[in-house]
Amino acid sequence: MLKFKWETEFKETEIGEIPRDWEIISISEGSFAIIMGQSPPSKYYNKEGRGMPFIQGRKDFGDLYITPTTYTEKCGKIAPPNSVLLTVRAPVGNVNITKDEVCIGRGLAAIYNVNGNPTLNHFIYYVLVGLKDYIAPLGERGTTYEEIIKEDLENILIPYPPPPEQSRIATVLSWFDNLIENKKRQNEILEKVAMAIFKSWFVDFEPFKDEEFVYNEELGKEIPKGWEVKKLGEFVSTSMGLRHLEKKQEK
Repeated sequence: MLKFKWETEFKETEIGEIPRDWEIISISEGSFAIIMGQSPPSKYYNKEGRGMPFIQGRKDFGDLYITPTTYTEKCGKIAPPNSVLLTVRAPVGNVNITKDEVCIGRGLAAIYNVNGNPTLNHFIYYVLVGLKDYIAPLGERGTTYEEIIKEDLENILIPYPPPPEQSRIATVLSWFDNLIENKKRQNEILEKVAMAIFKSWFVDFEPFKDEEFVYNEELGKEIPKGWEVKKLGEFVSTSMGLRHLEKKQEK
């Protein structure tokens, strides 16, 4: 089982203090492989779902998992399912996970456990999240823009606990992340339901279809008889932020 910090002995290393039974290794020394992305010609891209999902940068990144919006009918580099995707061009160091096989562009690298263990993929994901402030400056060596190469990734030093502890760490953290993602999805559904109810009542007036309607010139549409149209300031108070007031005074 996982130990609390006060139950663990620590040692100093080149990347800081870690538990005494952990090691420091480079990513290339661990059981992880790296695939650098390669973008196919744009003429093969589409938004209709033809071919394979294509991820080129962080625009399709979610809180934990990617959400593809572009597809390609030709692919050069494929990331296996459950791979960790890392942005290697500005901005450098953002990470996400892909549940399925995807095509990756030159703005990304895929890192995954060579034995196909998705739990260990989650472990390296959390390690890279924690190392973002260390990884991002590696891209500053680019001549025209921020970029890191495969050798940079292979030489990144990571804390490496025994495999059983890697699995326990990844399992616990993944449980919390999945819970957060599910709650977020539930909130999005509830928000859509609330907006649909609002539209039904106050835009389409569906509950009042059997009542008498009158034409309102200000809105340019019919509204239920007896309803009024007012400006927001007539029945609520508003307060603007300080920055807005400063801009107003500058004019």
